[in-house]
Amino acid sequence: MKKKILIGTFSILASVCLQAQNKLIEPNKHAETKAHNIRFETDRVDRPNLDFSQSNRETNLSTPKIYANGISEQIIGQTYYDLQTNNSIQNRLLVHSDQSISTVWTMNPTNDQDAQYPNRGTGYNYFDGNSWLPKPLSRIESKKTGWPSVAALDNMPVVSAHSNLEEKVTWTSKVTRSEDRWSEAKSVYKIGSNKSLKQMWPRIKVGGPDGKSIHLISHTYDSNIDSNLVAYSRSLDGGETWDIVDTIFPEIGRDFFLNLDADAYAMDVRGETVAFVIGDKWTDIVLMKSNDNGSTWTKTIIRDHPITIFNDDVIIDETTNPDSNGRIDNTDGSFSISLDANNNAHVFFGLMSYSNKSINDDIWEYYPLSDGIMYWNEEKMSLNKIVSIIDLNQDNRLNIDSSLYIANYGIRSLTSFPTSTIANNGDLYLGYSSVMESLYSDQIEAGNNGNENYLQHYRHPYLIKSEDNGNSWSDPMDLMEEITNPITGDPLQEGVFGCLGNVVDDFIHFTYQRDQLPGMNISGDKDPVTKNDIVYLKIPVTVFSLTSEEVQRESAEFQLFPNPSSETINIQLNKNDAGAVVKVINILGEAVAIKNITGYKTQMNIESLKPGIYSVSIETETKKMVKNLLIQ
Repeated sequence: MKKKILIGTFSILASVCLQAQNKLIEPNKHAETKAHNIRFETDRVDRPNLDFSQSNRETNLSTPKIYANGISEQIIGQTYYDLQTNNSIQNRLLVHSDQSISTVWTMNPTNDQDAQYPNRGTGYNYFDGNSWLPKPLSRIESKKTGWPSVAALDNMPVVSAHSNLEEKVTWTSKVTRSEDRWSEAKSVYKIGSNKSLKQMWPRIKVGGPDGKSIHLISHTYDSNIDSNLVAYSRSLDGGETWDIVDTIFPEIGRDFFLNLDADAYAMDVRGETVAFVIGDKWTDIVLMKSNDNGSTWTKTIIRDHPITIFNDDVIIDETTNPDSNGRIDNTDGSFSISLDANNNAHVFFGLMSYSNKSINDDIWEYYPLSDGIMYWNEEKMSLNKIVSIIDLNQDNRLNIDSSLYIANYGIRSLTSFPTSTIANNGDLYLGYSSVMESLYSDQIEAGNNGNENYLQHYRHPYLIKSEDNGNSWSDPMDLMEEITNPITGDPLQEGVFGCLGNVVDDFIHFTYQRDQLPGMNISGDKDPVTKNDIVYLKIPVTVFSLTSEEVQRESAEFQLFPNPSSETINIQLNKNDAGAVVKVINILGEAVAIKNITGYKTQMNIESLKPGIYSVSIETETKKMVKNLLIQ
């Protein structure tokens, strides 16, 4: 089935005109990306430039934190290698059937970029239901790998990545979840029968009638005729044998795709339904789907690109495309896909604008101030923009002085890196990363000293929810709002590469990468190499039932004393006309003590609670108030 969909105009207008000198973007020597001949037009605006040391701004979160809205946070890993994906994020956060959690990321434990990160590999951490393992100091593999994707066989984690030595997909299985015991018996197994065909940037999912079918897609990275496409492999017996190997479907082969970017695809599996989405700047966006565990496939065109095969032989500018400002809107290469209970696909991707002002020079243009996440629902077959950068001052304009102030994450929309999941009740959740419209005063003070550039707009991770099958969506929730509060926190922090867990129960599970400077060292702004935190968030689903006005941090309407305490706490309300519920909440977001009160004062015994950081919340019919509590 082929659907022709037109992408709408941007909802926020740019306040600057990007029409000046051209700049060629070159890949960093350490980056595992494919080079493009591209250019964007830019202008310069001077800012204050004060001496400000990056070393004074390193994040050092030694203990878990819990926020006013009940979200708990913990740093579970770190890495000096800051490129987690070229486009779409892999499935990296796995909630097991017993509610334990496995999570992976591309890690290098030391700052050895001059040696091209020889210790790079999969960072792994595990939550057993009570606590996370200590942050790992080494990769799980014996050799250099990258771009891990995690799934489960018999409730045990398995990881696929690509080997830099073999340029093939590698395979690693865990002997036990709670200890760092890994098996590499299949790690050196070369899935591909075509030895000249290199495979990189894999995605792995497990399904099938018995839960032992492994589905794997990867990028074919080579100079032969099958290079720069997406190949599919399948095992029906947990990876012991592979009956489908390195298959490039004709429907997404060379007749339709001359080139596909690394990581420009995403996959989901539900039972015997397998689906993946692929697309690139100058291609159709395509859904490939199988309802018989990967044996037969159908192709659906989600976005029909107006140029059948783009090969730098077509002019796209204001003269040839006057109705679209001389541009073509398409994906920025970042995708997410989720299958619902009816096995319908829900697809998300970042939006970017492109033009081509001269032919046969292997150069085309993109527009960094493009913005938005597009959403497509297989049941309705409609494509809509559902979220954009938040217009903080509500003037219906994008108040960013120049594209120079957009930190480099490759060809990336201002709102990008979608990650999605669907709860058992059908609620849809979408995480993404979006640029903050304003600069903090601390950024202006820090300035740009040439090595550390704080004069770029930070990205924060956001979360939205739909309870009606994608017809409407909640307001975006900034998942870094409290920690970057300029008064009570540190605003100089960047959050990208978010990943939602596969299960939503009472909580939404989310990981992302955070550091102090906007942009990347690897294949980005060539920022200084710093230690990046891998952050885990446990988000109560009830957080969407409270507005920001209803949650009051450090409210003057109630007092909590003594604090710190080890035996009892006293709570005093200024008023309490209709009753209230008092909860003591631990770092995991769990209520460990609850008391209903009808008066203005109450006392709670906390002797049974372990020492640590807690939150005390007071919930009335109209608001929620929270204070931190330290139990000694």
